[in-house]
Amino acid sequence: DELAEKFDGALKDGLTTFLFTMYGPRAASVEGAKRIIYYDDNRVKFAVGRRVLEVSGKDLRITSCAAGEYYVAGEIRGVEVSE
Repeated sequence: DELAEKFDGALKDGLTTFLFTMYGPRAASVEGAKRIIYYDDNRVKFAVGRRVLEVSGKDLRITSCAAGEYYVAGEIRGVEVSE
């Protein structure tokens, strides 16, 4: 119940939800992203609500994108959410 209350509070603060899923060390998906802010072979930044989701690694590439859902392939070394 306490965890549910924390999520409810975050959603009431106007944060947009997103889902980041890893498929092993070489593939991931991002659902709920508004757009790509930055992209090169070492870093991809997505706008997710009022925050930024950054995927870092090596030889990164976006293999698919449609309706706020993006797929990233390459050697994924880190994930960070910032304001």
